[in-house]
Amino acid sequence: MSITAGPTFQFYTQATPNSHKVGVLLEELKAAYDIQYTVKSLDLQKNKQEEPWFLKINPNGRIPTLIDETRENFDVFESWTFFTHGRIDPMQRQAAHFVRLAPEKM
Repeated sequence: MSITAGPTFQFYTQATPNSHKVGVLLEELKAAYDIQYTVKSLDLQKNKQEEPWFLKINPNGRIPTLIDETRENFDVFESWTFFTHGRIDPMQRQAAHFVRLAPEKM
């Protein structure tokens, strides 16, 4: 069953580890819920992420960035936000490392 007839998300990306994670998430959502998305590759070597049009989407000038077209073009950026809902966020993981696993006490 399809939620929408056209693209639901615009996915601004490049071949980076965090972008790959979001791409996997989108593919899982596509398989489970038939969401659609378009991939828009940014040339990081030409600093496309620092151009004014992109900074309006993501003021931090970073990828990955999603635009949710079903929510009046709502911008989602900073890849940790894609995964923290209902999960352990990056700061908690770092704390767990230093409390339990670090060889030196800090």
